[in-house]
Amino acid sequence: MLTKIPDNYAVFLDLDGTLVDLAPTPADVIVPAELRDPLHGLNKQCQGALAILSGRKLADIDAITVIGRKRRDVRR
Repeated sequence: MLTKIPDNYAVFLDLDGTLVDLAPTPADVIVPAELRDPLHGLNKQCQGALAILSGRKLADIDAITVIGRKRRDVRR
């Protein structure tokens, strides 16, 4: 069980090589089933303040993992 996260906190997680194994294309990435529920729970506990960091395009990240629809996209 996760510890309560304060309301003013956000969580940032790295995708490639940390949450999921490295793969050359989004289609090759496998998100383990046992990872999905904890990420959904963490996103809910953070009230949507969960960021997935990656060098991939936003569309590629969405294809790999859909955690919640309430999000803000950051572009350089």
